[in-house]
Amino acid sequence: MENAMRSAEGKIDHAVNGHGHKLASVVGSGDELLQYASELATKFKGVSGDAIKESVSFAKRYPIHTALGAAAIGFFAGILVKRS
Repeated sequence: MENAMRSAEGKIDHAVNGHGHKLASVVGSGDELLQYASELATKFKGVSGDAIKESVSFAKRYPIHTALGAAAIGFFAGILVKRS
């Protein structure tokens, strides 16, 4: 799971860092900015889709671990919400 998370994190970092400098050069034109934002949204959609597929794959391979992890997160979230 950690490898999948690191892989997805690396893809997101690459998408952001690889294209961040373009944003400064396109700010002058609204149409170009809109097109560039659309391209970035498409890339992020692909990266997030890959991350979801990897999480589903992990959940299918390790269903008991996934259920226990979700239960633990829910338990602690409930404790935090109850205290507030």
